[in-house]
Amino acid sequence: MEIDDMVPPSGHLSVPPVSEDPYVADLLKVADENIARLHEEARVAHEETTGLEGKISNLQHQVRLLFLQLHI
Repeated sequence: MEIDDMVPPSGHLSVPPVSEDPYVADLLKVADENIARLHEEARVAHEETTGLEGKISNLQHQVRLLFLQLHI
């Protein structure tokens, strides 16, 4: 089967209606809470990683200085 043309855009540009079902509302609430929690965990992990990278850089600099002192 060959596709000759793109599908024309829909005349509907509105957002689909949100279900009034309490189960769906609970699922959306739980999903939103999980997204917020994971976003916070990612932010904390990024901050920790940045701090540890700074410490590693500092230690590497100290090792280079010690190496230079031992070989002078």
